[in-house]
Amino acid sequence: MKKVKHPPLYLLAKEEIVHYIADKGLSGGDFLPSEGELCSRLGISRGTLREAMRVLEEEDVVIRKQGIGTYVTHRDVLIHSTLDLNEGVSEMIMGRGMTPGARNVRIEEMTADQKLAQKLQVDIGAPLLVVKRLRTANDIPVAYTEDFSPKEMIPDNLLRDIKKVSLYTIMEEDLGISLGTSALSLKPLKASKTIARTLGLKPGDLLMFLQQTDKNIDNIPVLYSEEYFAAQRFEFVVMRRRKVNLSSSYL
Repeated sequence: MKKVKHPPLYLLAKEEIVHYIADKGLSGGDFLPSEGELCSRLGISRGTLREAMRVLEEEDVVIRKQGIGTYVTHRDVLIHSTLDLNEGVSEMIMGRGMTPGARNVRIEEMTADQKLAQKLQVDIGAPLLVVKRLRTANDIPVAYTEDFSPKEMIPDNLLRDIKKVSLYTIMEEDLGISLGTSALSLKPLKASKTIARTLGLKPGDLLMFLQQTDKNIDNIPVLYSEEYFAAQRFEFVVMRRRKVNLSSSYL
């Protein structure tokens, strides 16, 4: 029988510490608990914890100061995206040369309320699938997204690798859906306690809230998304052009 290789304990501890930072909403300059408290919380030895902290320090997640303690690094990620180009979150992150990821992935079935029925042009009560994900760039939480689609559109088996594959990829490459136009709205929003904890922010921190409906080339809605972007980690740019007044004699 082939033996299953498990990752080293210190790498598992490293991931637990990253999750702790996100869950507690710690940001740059915030201190982690003492070594003893972390060992007790994670159920690991001091040697394992120190090795995990060494890796986190190399990855610029934390800074360790002798006699002071360990605190989270100040490192705001800035991801640029132009809103005239319809990119998925994973594509935005890769365009910055970073590695996209997803945590806390949940795939749920629900029925369409009035708002979702209007967005997706389905009947109220129609079965839907919603994919909820914490999106990361180089393991740093940058956005929380919820994507809604008619249940019959995406087979359950295609969503198994949703941590690694974007919904756009599934739709275009696996289902052969040709995406056409999309309509979006973007507005500032203050982070609720739940969203702040998810993104590793503080309640009241500024978010950019994006709502978008994607349609196929037949103008039929196939996806409606609600996306919460950490404002200090994203910059959206809109390309604008001057409207030409043909009746004017001025140039």
